[in-house]
Amino acid sequence: MKTPLSLIKLASDTLARGRYDSPDAIAEYGRLIMAESQHLARLIDNVLCYARINDTSSEYDFEAVDVVDLVQESLDRFAPQAKELGVDVQLTTPPEPVLVYADHLMLVQVLDNLVDNALKYAASGRWLGVTVATVGARVRIEVADRGDGIPAAELPRLFEKFYRRKGTRHRGAGLGLAIVRRIVEDHRGTVTLTNEPGH
Repeated sequence: MKTPLSLIKLASDTLARGRYDSPDAIAEYGRLIMAESQHLARLIDNVLCYARINDTSSEYDFEAVDVVDLVQESLDRFAPQAKELGVDVQLTTPPEPVLVYADHLMLVQVLDNLVDNALKYAASGRWLGVTVATVGARVRIEVADRGDGIPAAELPRLFEKFYRRKGTRHRGAGLGLAIVRRIVEDHRGTVTLTNEPGH
């Protein structure tokens, strides 16, 4: 968390001291502060979420939740990032609401982590697809991208806490997919990863 905080401090200090008066330079520093603030917020959300799901005294707050609305909310949150990266986002859902009995905030955390993760690695493919479908009495949410794929040797470790892919330029705490798996399993669901190295 220190890295984004340091960058925010540096950029805001530069602006506060009036070192730049060019509108373009000021806008660039503003964008840096906004991007690093969002990154820091995601890190904090993941750490707090990880603490909550590992606290045995904490319970999920189950209620009827419309998965279609939840997915749309998540995609709306990441729309500016997708636009900036030039990633085309495609959403496929049934015409009617898809209700599940779940913890709304925890499912938001799952979707945000999956969409955020896919966007990080989808840039090369310029496409991100999210599909919601009913399969019998169950609901399937699929998040897919056309990025470069993941080396087969790394696949077994992707859902481990604090694990980060070798050589990745993307920052994070390595908690996102561990949180996804734990929450989904606590909701009596399963997480499956399908991957083709190279695409």
